[in-house]
Amino acid sequence: MVMSQNVAPTDQRAGVRPIAFVLDDAGALSAPVQLSVRPEDLTRNEPARATVNQTLGRDLSGWVDHFGEGLPSCTIAGHTGWRYSEAAGQDGLQAFDVLNQMVMRAFPAAKQAAINRGTDPGLVKLLFIDTLDGFAWSVVPTQFVLRRSKSRPLLFQYNITLQAVSTTIDHTIVVEPFFGNLSGGMAALDVSVGKIGGM
Repeated sequence: MVMSQNVAPTDQRAGVRPIAFVLDDAGALSAPVQLSVRPEDLTRNEPARATVNQTLGRDLSGWVDHFGEGLPSCTIAGHTGWRYSEAAGQDGLQAFDVLNQMVMRAFPAAKQAAINRGTDPGLVKLLFIDTLDGFAWSVVPTQFVLRRSKSRPLLFQYNITLQAVSTTIDHTIVVEPFFGNLSGGMAALDVSVGKIGGM
């Protein structure tokens, strides 16, 4: 009789496999803004740059202009919780405000500051790091929506649409082994951010 060797599933808790935003201001990395509550929905869209051209004849045929992969995009939707977290030192409202400030205020302000001092604004990047799904992108937020609901009155719900500008930092993500607690997750995120900063 052959015994099957079952492999334990990967731990997917927010403290173990964090999802976070980091502002890279020309090499100076901000503290990560981690989503302490997992997004309820994460949609990753990877398009192809292809155009199908149909022929004029009666037969159903055509040709394809194929230019390879397109830049992916991602939409995340969820909430920031409501109760005070000792580990994070904030409640749901404060966590939502920190997230909104990073994505919609600090990133554009850092771009404008680079322009004002005469440096390349392209060196200012907003990094979206998803250690759960194993990718990290330089992104531009195209939409940030606050949703409040009568059925969930204590929650600040968000819907963020992100367009990747570069996916080349994907290959620098290294998931380090740790003990599966929040401090271990933050340490692993810091290691990943350090690798990105090393580029």
